[in-house]
Amino acid sequence: MLSIIALFSLVSNKATGGVKGHETGEELYSKHCSACHPDAEKLRSSKNIIRDIRRPIASMPAFDENKISNENAKKIDDYIHEDFGRLAKKNKKNVATD
Repeated sequence: MLSIIALFSLVSNKATGGVKGHETGEELYSKHCSACHPDAEKLRSSKNIIRDIRRPIASMPAFDENKISNENAKKIDDYIHEDFGRLAKKNKKNVATD
């Protein structure tokens, strides 16, 4: 019986994006950033994403450590620069060859 409960818990966590604190960069970006920044590939490169989200410029709200941990900020940064960086390069290449 216990193994059935453990299996159900594992499947439930997988279906909902995992246990809180174990979200992917994509899930975190979607949750915290995409409403105001739907086109992540257009975001400027951040040398210090933690500083930028803690003390943002312009009208962006600040996110404290309780809202986005340093670890999760790094996951978001990796998602923006790795995933969207590849997409942006691919799009530029396609435009150049069209």
